[in-house]
Amino acid sequence: FERPADPFVFNFMGIANYIHVRREGDDYLVGSGEQRIPWEPPKGDAPRWVAGFRPSDVQIAPMGSGLRGTVKRASFLGSMIDYLIEVDGTQLRTSIETHEAIAKGL
Repeated sequence: FERPADPFVFNFMGIANYIHVRREGDDYLVGSGEQRIPWEPPKGDAPRWVAGFRPSDVQIAPMGSGLRGTVKRASFLGSMIDYLIEVDGTQLRTSIETHEAIAKGL
């Protein structure tokens, strides 16, 4: 689940998020290039990557560190809230336990 053999297996094993990353000097940029991320790319000299990660790897927080995004949808699912977040034109999914979302003011 965490280290699949290839993208097909990654998708098959559950919901997946993807975001385009490119290198500019020592920086790694996403989307339009206005947002930098701390990232250790896979081995190789490629200037561009598509990073795949699970919804559980995404944390929602008030403005501050991390990538800036806009919540496009929040779906109440009882004990969980499922979020669709747009980051530089890319839609990402995550979920958070309802009680945690309430405590964070989300």
